[in-house]
Amino acid sequence: MKRMGGVFWLVALLAVVGVRPASAQSPDRTIWDGVYTEAQATRGQRAAQQNCGSCHSPTEWSSAVFITSWTGHSIHELHSHLRSTMPFDSPGRLTREQYSDIVAYMLKLNDVPTGTQELPSDEEELQRIEVTRKKSR
Repeated sequence: MKRMGGVFWLVALLAVVGVRPASAQSPDRTIWDGVYTEAQATRGQRAAQQNCGSCHSPTEWSSAVFITSWTGHSIHELHSHLRSTMPFDSPGRLTREQYSDIVAYMLKLNDVPTGTQELPSDEEELQRIEVTRKKSR
């Protein structure tokens, strides 16, 4: 089942390349602005182990390819993609909050810094957060 991971990311990339909904908000922050909490990422880890672990491993979500694939897109697009396609056998089965927790876990795996507020589950708020590559300081 783990081989499905490559297919997932290919489908994920194709699903979002160059297509933004007309109603999308302009991002006013990036993932590097501390958009999730440590506690949320911990919940996301548990949710991912319970709901994603039979087909995916954390290494699929913790590579330069992950960030590069989603760069230029809003976190909403990733969140929405997960909700509409995962778990593979019952997409949309989790709550919006659980999907936000899993996205927070994915960010944690990529060394994106935590903040003081949780990643929201609200579409409009998620559209305001852009995935970007880490800026050199």
